[in-house]
Amino acid sequence: MSYSPQPTKAAVTEKTKTTTSYGLGKLRFQKTHGTLGITSLPTVLWALYMVHNLQEQQETRTRDEVMVWSPRPHPAIALFSVSLAVLSTAALAMSAIPLLKQVPVCTVISKTWNIIPPHKEAFRRTVAIVGYLDLRLANEIGKATMILRLTSASDDPQQQWIEDWQGWFAKALSLYYFYFFLPRGSFDNGNTWVFVVPMFVGFGVDVYHQQQPEQQVLLVEDSSSSILSWREWNNSVVTVEYLLWTLLSTQIVAFMFTLGFRHIVPIRYGYWMAALVVFMLCAGMGVNYYAASSVFLSSQS
Repeated sequence: MSYSPQPTKAAVTEKTKTTTSYGLGKLRFQKTHGTLGITSLPTVLWALYMVHNLQEQQETRTRDEVMVWSPRPHPAIALFSVSLAVLSTAALAMSAIPLLKQVPVCTVISKTWNIIPPHKEAFRRTVAIVGYLDLRLANEIGKATMILRLTSASDDPQQQWIEDWQGWFAKALSLYYFYFFLPRGSFDNGNTWVFVVPMFVGFGVDVYHQQQPEQQVLLVEDSSSSILSWREWNNSVVTVEYLLWTLLSTQIVAFMFTLGFRHIVPIRYGYWMAALVVFMLCAGMGVNYYAASSVFLSSQS
């Protein structure tokens, strides 16, 4: 009977590592999370292409005729592509939760401005952002699908149930928003003002407009300033295409931080690039809002 020594702890660890992850050099992918990360990126890109391409081909219609997002001429394909993007990114976010233990505690970005991002908290917030975007997209998909069915059955798709559903969705989205994005202290940390507060304000503006009913106009002195309804907001400001761009940006930023944690890319570069992405998304929302408000006010005059 021959003696076979048990493998050392290091050998067991190496074997486990090779069977549960793959990658190049320092960059390792967990099997499920890595596969979902690789597959979800092209699904989001495909959805972006379909939405952008089909909306360019959409027939010109007046603002009041556009009920919810419903691209033409092949809405079923666009709806399927966006649905696939939502499912893949939701699965990706869920698969990332067990990896939280691998995230470093913090990094000193700037001693002068006391910018010390708590990476574990930021990791959780990134997962919450993906969840928020997927909820918004899923809501638009559901309404667009039902609108198409109603339109095929009758010429009047304006049903009260859409307003009722939107009201309940807005309440649920508000609870999600305050639970995951409400700043909780650390206001002496510069990271709070670089990321946490801008995200809270940006998502807050979107949540606020999800609760606005039809044709809201607020008169201030001799001029009128518009409060866009949820239909106007979702069709002109934070559109499905904008949500998909935000989802894609979130994926890229998350991967960039992964490279930083693996010391492949300097984490300070990734941090400021991520801050620039947040600023550009907020600026894009502002530009869209200004354009939509101008059109809305001109239609009211």
